[in-house]
Amino acid sequence: MTERRFTEAGRRITRGHEDLWDKDTFDRLHRMIDYAIKRHDWYEDQRNKTLSLSIALLGLSSFLVAGLLNAEVKQMHWFRLFAGFSILSIVVTALLVIREYVAGAQKLYTHRSLADIRSWYFAYVVKDSIVTAATQDLTSNSKNEEIISTAWETFLRGWIEYQGPMHRGIEDLQQVFVLYLFQGIRQRSLRRMLEYATRGGTVIAVLLIPTILCAALRI
Repeated sequence: MTERRFTEAGRRITRGHEDLWDKDTFDRLHRMIDYAIKRHDWYEDQRNKTLSLSIALLGLSSFLVAGLLNAEVKQMHWFRLFAGFSILSIVVTALLVIREYVAGAQKLYTHRSLADIRSWYFAYVVKDSIVTAATQDLTSNSKNEEIISTAWETFLRGWIEYQGPMHRGIEDLQQVFVLYLFQGIRQRSLRRMLEYATRGGTVIAVLLIPTILCAALRI
């Protein structure tokens, strides 16, 4: 397998520092990996909650539309005007947040062409063709069995190539770095979603105040 640049740089920089790879170092690296995973999951959880709020806003907009179609409010022109703008602002806010969520989920991670993390190697070995072969009847198609066996051999050789404390240490450091990249991507996506939600929520609140007043005065 062709060496990627992260691994090459790690070998070059750590050459002559073999004393780094002791038990305390690996314990600390594993704690860093665990922390980075938890932070990434926290950002993703917040993104999901913000998405749920946006979907709830869309549900609110449909409720308001039903109210505008009520025959009793046809003569309440000011109420209909402000309510219409409120509905529009709710829908736009929700769609902006949803669009940002989808954009964050569809991002391409360029580290895959740079990093060489054997702990994550299985994900790169099992491609669509292998998944397809695994979901079919292997007894009736020897080609599918050969595809899966070849993938297993590739996976196993990839692990065997990386032995020794230095290789494991460089791999762990790559995991920490890539997880920090994931954190940054999720954090930026969450920040944008919250910006849309905050600005949209402010506009919605400003429009709902006169809407409620007009409804109370029946104008």
